Amino acid sequence: MISRIPSRSLKKGLAVDALAVSLAGCTGDKWGFPYKAGVQQGNWITQEQVALLQPGMTREQVRFALGSPTLTSVLHANRWDYPYYYKPGYGEARERKRQAA
Repeated sequence: MISRIPSRSLKKGLAVDALAVSLAGCTGDKWGFPYKAGVQQGNWITQEQVALLQPGMTREQVRFALGSPTLTSVLHANRWDYPYYYKPGYGEARERKRQAA
């Protein structure tokens, strides 16, 4: 004999599943899919690193204190730029600029 699936419980299960999917679609846009990775570019220069700088330091001493510059200008040989940019996956971008001359 062929056993029959009770159609009433099948319909009830499908209705519950459809309701769950519908409610999941009504949630906000902050549910994390697709995943967006944060983008970080440049050098983050801290106050402690800036406090290490003294007048008369050599280029190598400044490079040791702050790290290698992200940008070096062809027009300004004595200026190093340390831009920093961070864009989280969700949210506003943050940008900082520092210069060492």
